[in-house]
Amino acid sequence: MIDRRHALAWTAGLALQPSLASPPAPAWWRWGPGGVQGPAGFHPWPAPPPASPQAGAGALWWWDASPALHRLALDGTHRQRALPAAPSAWAPAPRGEGVALAFDLAHGPELWLLDPLLAEAHRWPLRDLAGRQAAIATHLVAHEARRSLLAAVPGLGEVWELSLDPEAPHVFDGLVHDHRMGEAIARPGHFGVRRVPLRERGEAVPSQLHGAPGRPWVYGPVPGGVAVLNLDVRRRLVTLPASFAPTGALHAWQPDGGWLWLQQGARLQAFDAQRWRPGPDLPLPAEGVQLLAEGPRLWLRDAGDGLWRGAAGGDWLRQGTARAMALAPNGALGTFGTVPGEEGAAGPVGLQPAW
Repeated sequence: MIDRRHALAWTAGLALQPSLASPPAPAWWRWGPGGVQGPAGFHPWPAPPPASPQAGAGALWWWDASPALHRLALDGTHRQRALPAAPSAWAPAPRGEGVALAFDLAHGPELWLLDPLLAEAHRWPLRDLAGRQAAIATHLVAHEARRSLLAAVPGLGEVWELSLDPEAPHVFDGLVHDHRMGEAIARPGHFGVRRVPLRERGEAVPSQLHGAPGRPWVYGPVPGGVAVLNLDVRRRLVTLPASFAPTGALHAWQPDGGWLWLQQGARLQAFDAQRWRPGPDLPLPAEGVQLLAEGPRLWLRDAGDGLWRGAAGGDWLRQGTARAMALAPNGALGTFGTVPGEEGAAGPVGLQPAW
């Protein structure tokens, strides 16, 4: 149940409602067609972004069509840097190290890491182990617990894990015989590439990647379902059955109980994260566009911006409306309501925690 006693109204008609688990004054980034509302106040878009922003530790990032990268800090400081091309994928680094962007450049595809001052920190050529085949990265995501970036590179049949930890162990690519016998060639772990090869029958590379905090695996959609990949052993664990709504895939990782919820037609199906067997299921009350798990509760935003609360073994309860919702690092739910005068305006709408 949302605790409305602590509801915040930072601008007229713009309500953010943390749950009971929220701190007294949480900080959130909220954006609509006109600009961004953050801890330091309102910041209009310098140029309309073609894609929704993403929050990293202490900043909100986005890029515009010029193309240029933008970073808005918690204190309201805004930085901007011209880009060589529109990125094919991008994501803030997990612990404030900066932002990663993938490009398809004239000399070949690359992945860049820019630091918080937008200076270049590292580059990775997007090539196979032999250096002969190149491909673009189609999706990037940060994995905070592992202090790494994950990249989907379908053209190489691989998912990459790029460690940003200076203390990361060496990477063994297995170029020579068996690394357990001391015969493999070790590469540095910091900025190293751990490759998850997916070239066997039925092992398609996920078109998007989603991490699970505290777990060594990621999951993402593939033809016929959702693939779960183990980053420690660098292989696919299982492909789970799932179907996608016209507006996208509904999925949620629920640490409370250890369930991965996936959409199957008009229902949500949970799978346990131990043996990946089916568990509870729940019919959908409406066509959904966003699903989040907050403790034992599930929150659904439908295609008409209706907000629903449900749980395994129970019924859905209508909880008003929301244009976007997000979870804070402590697991608390936030919802972003309607901005007066912007109800029908075109532009990105979203909510992310600022921490």
